[in-house]
Amino acid sequence: MLWNYFKKLNFIFTSSQDAIEVLLKGGSKSLDKAASDFVWLRKQFFPELCDEDYLMKHGKNRGVLQRENEPISDYRIRVSNAYTRGIGGGTEKTMKDMMKDYGFNNPEIVNLRAEDPTKWAEFRVESDGGNIDDQRLKNLIVEINELKPARSKLNSIRKNSEYKNEIFEGALIQKYTIKTLKSEII
Repeated sequence: MLWNYFKKLNFIFTSSQDAIEVLLKGGSKSLDKAASDFVWLRKQFFPELCDEDYLMKHGKNRGVLQRENEPISDYRIRVSNAYTRGIGGGTEKTMKDMMKDYGFNNPEIVNLRAEDPTKWAEFRVESDGGNIDDQRLKNLIVEINELKPARSKLNSIRKNSEYKNEIFEGALIQKYTIKTLKSEII
């Protein structure tokens, strides 16, 4: 890389076959290696970019341990956001951001007190779409229970799915209605 740079500049010593050219060529290769090592080293300071070994060290340093069967991509997100979530605590914004990290679209937190006064401390999480498998769902429930305010209790997670119900009237008129299916995940 650096050697090609020297050649493009028509550096005076790159066209001759003497000791200085050999030193420049060898030195530029060493500097190229050092530059790539510096880039690698810089990446190790960021959980979003670091190798798995260093990700575990970042997690341990931040008090975030990898859960059983947790994919490395989910663990990387948790480690990367540990500081922000710690500062945000159990606020609604922090909870919504965490749900988005798990793949839920437009998450909402609904206080169940309006539906049933005896459930004054319970809440439901609702979301539009998003695919989540059983293991990620278990990790999400643990994460919600760790992040939520102490006085609150997770009641359920609801995923809303919309579909079009098409109605044909004549040859050219088409109407449709959008229906929402509300399915309780837990």
